[in-house]
Amino acid sequence: MARDSRETESATLPFDDLPAPRRSVEVVGEELPLLATRDDVYFPGQVFPLAVVRPQERDAVKAALAADRRVVVVATRLGASESPCPADFYSVGIVAEILSEPSGDGETEGMAILLEGVSRVRAEISGSCEMRRARVVPLAEPAAATGDPRLAALARTVRAGFEELTEESIGIPPDAVGAVRAEIDPLGLPNLVAPWLEAPVATKQALLEETHAERRLERLAALIQRERDNLRVDPILDDDSSDGGVWEELFQRLETAAPPLEIARRAESALKRLARAPASTAETEGLQHWIETLLSIPWNAEAEERVDLPEAERLLDAAHFGQESVKERLLEFLAVRKLAGNRLRPPLLCFVGAPGVGKTSVALSLAEALGRPCVRVALGGVRDEAEIRGHRRTYVGAMPGRIVAAIRQSGVKNPVIVLDELDKLASDLRGDPASALLEALDPEQNHAFHDHYLDVPLDLSQVLFVATANRADTILPALRDRLELVAFPSYTEREKVGIAQKHLLPRQREAHALEPGDLELTGETVRALIAGWTGEAGVRELERKLGALCRKAARKRAGGEEFAPPMPESLAEWLGPPPLRPDPLPPPGAVGVALGLAFTERGGETLPVECALTPGLPGETRLTVTGSAGEVLRESARTALSFLASNLDALGLTEGALSGRDVHIHFPSGATPKDGPSAGVAIACALASALLNRPLAPGLAMTGELTLRGQVLPIGGLRDKLLAARRSGVRTVLLPAENQAEIDALPPEVTDGLTLVAVRSGREALDRALSAN
Repeated sequence: MARDSRETESATLPFDDLPAPRRSVEVVGEELPLLATRDDVYFPGQVFPLAVVRPQERDAVKAALAADRRVVVVATRLGASESPCPADFYSVGIVAEILSEPSGDGETEGMAILLEGVSRVRAEISGSCEMRRARVVPLAEPAAATGDPRLAALARTVRAGFEELTEESIGIPPDAVGAVRAEIDPLGLPNLVAPWLEAPVATKQALLEETHAERRLERLAALIQRERDNLRVDPILDDDSSDGGVWEELFQRLETAAPPLEIARRAESALKRLARAPASTAETEGLQHWIETLLSIPWNAEAEERVDLPEAERLLDAAHFGQESVKERLLEFLAVRKLAGNRLRPPLLCFVGAPGVGKTSVALSLAEALGRPCVRVALGGVRDEAEIRGHRRTYVGAMPGRIVAAIRQSGVKNPVIVLDELDKLASDLRGDPASALLEALDPEQNHAFHDHYLDVPLDLSQVLFVATANRADTILPALRDRLELVAFPSYTEREKVGIAQKHLLPRQREAHALEPGDLELTGETVRALIAGWTGEAGVRELERKLGALCRKAARKRAGGEEFAPPMPESLAEWLGPPPLRPDPLPPPGAVGVALGLAFTERGGETLPVECALTPGLPGETRLTVTGSAGEVLRESARTALSFLASNLDALGLTEGALSGRDVHIHFPSGATPKDGPSAGVAIACALASALLNRPLAPGLAMTGELTLRGQVLPIGGLRDKLLAARRSGVRTVLLPAENQAEIDALPPEVTDGLTLVAVRSGREALDRALSAN
């Protein structure tokens, strides 16, 4: 067919580095090189390839390229010879501009060119059959009054018919439909629509020649309707076709899938188009992939939810040591599900905590307790919005997004989908995937989630989404607002020992083909392993080190060597020297040094702060902050300096104590980036120590942010910071008084050995820090 042949030719043409097309051409009574077409009629605005084989036409192309790249293209009548004479041509054609340089040698192979139609013309061809030029004069364009209701009605008919034809026939791209929708002028529609219609040359030629506005649109509407009628009467399945079984199977799958009515209609229409389409083309393969994807969605398959609270509690306790507050929240969630069923929308849970604290494994246990299949979707590093919403089908290699892929993988319409590393989503020029997730997660919208590839509404209201993140502050605020954050605290040493002995070590022994008695570790050995070789909030590195011990034991066992399980004093013989040392406390009597506490993605850490004062410019106080400090830490340093400058009298200093001095604040381990909003008290104490030349109380650490007025603000990550203080041998910790309720709720294993002092103001913190000196 004409459309298929044009598509085939276009694949062989060079389209790169094309010159800009000419948008207006003066064609008043001038001669232009002539090109003949036999199988199709071309229209203004149409970009089309043309194979030039005959010597006369090759000469015409060369002449056009040597001049202004313009040619006149005219169709020949039915029965014209291979070398048509003037009488074989129709009288109306188009002026076109050559866009590409010819491909082929132009002699033995002929050549192929790409053209763009510019305007309709009447071509006056005379002379011999060897002549390849024509005198052209403009063809009067239809004229109509603005807002003509008859033309507007015909235009609506043409647009609607063309959109329906696109649904029923293959080969018309969505861009063509978009151009037709965007065309405001009814008289511009024939040039946009006609190139996509499969009609005899004489029929298209009559449309090209028509100068009356209404009759031209009427002809166009009739052509569209005739093509639609032809598609309807064509047989859907050919019993003699080798592909008939494929289409029958797809129709059977459609009946089995039983999607919603509107989606079923679209799938059925696409199947009919596919059955009529030529095989092994890019369009048919893409359409078939879309249909198969649509039919693979579990539109009606549903997992039967069961909620057995005692069994769920037993399952959570058996699979997870510690995390009592998390397990209590999940049991509350299950209790509500048991009472309310699907009447209440489930909360969008987001598990937040350091790596290795069990966020993903708890989500998997929740799915098991509900009896639903669980699919994990990794979001770390995803930058392209199409990863969430899918690619539009016009793209090469288009596919659905990860949400649709997870639904297909689960096989049911109500799975548990774990969105891992939600805080690691990024954005760039390809879109914002975090914003794209809003539609999927928002219960007000997700009953009709729109994936660009599927292009049909997908109901996600029965899906239970559970997200995980290391930090909540880096999640898009609009997305975070829809989440219920469930904090996963860092494991205490006691919890790590229990996890290692009950879960990690047995799993590693089995993975390394060891018997239970081959490698047993005492609690003291595990504590020594944690202190010297892991040092993390979770247990991921601990499991790796246990795996290393199992490998050593497996080698000894395979070699027939007798060995004793490692003890705390012999761990270095198995694993090498311990890479970790306890974070050192400031040395006794050190001036200008304070120990802060920080909360990072890895859990709690100590944050030493050093301050030095040096002579500066008279009358000035300059501040320098080093140690890879982020902007928040730099602001904390400036605020602490201003607070001290306004409270020198409370330290027994004169107003000029800072005048003419340079203040240098340094955070050791300068190559390690640092930032956070709770170092103000530590910076102020280090600066006060340097100003007074007095050391702070020994064994002291502190956390909290200062305001200019001296208020100590509440902090986050309290449990993790106190665990870091215990690891470093701290005895006393200054904490914001506004965290008192959280302090009272801490378990003894976090606070044992620590003296916790709640302070409300910077003056209280300074008094307490300097009181022992």
